[in-house]
Amino acid sequence: LAVGTNVWSSWVDAFEEVEGDQAQPAATIGARYVACMYWAFTTMTTVGYGDISAKSNVERVWAIISMIIGGLMFSGIIATMQETVQNMNLSKQARQHKMNR
Repeated sequence: LAVGTNVWSSWVDAFEEVEGDQAQPAATIGARYVACMYWAFTTMTTVGYGDISAKSNVERVWAIISMIIGGLMFSGIIATMQETVQNMNLSKQARQHKMNR
């Protein structure tokens, strides 16, 4: 992965260079963990990284929480739709059963 004149051997190197500050190094375990979770959730939810992505830990945590809430809402909507379709089929079957008597 190369950007400009910088060549990074891994995402950790890139993360440390982009996030690093001399007063407060970003390579702490907590910062790496948040970056890993951000990558995992962004990849799993297929949100993608786009032109604008989270840069700080606060932004990453906010994005992770938003992706979890979005995933839960999406799954709730899909479950409701499935239940509606299933109930339509049940009423059709009940009507058909009455007709066959």
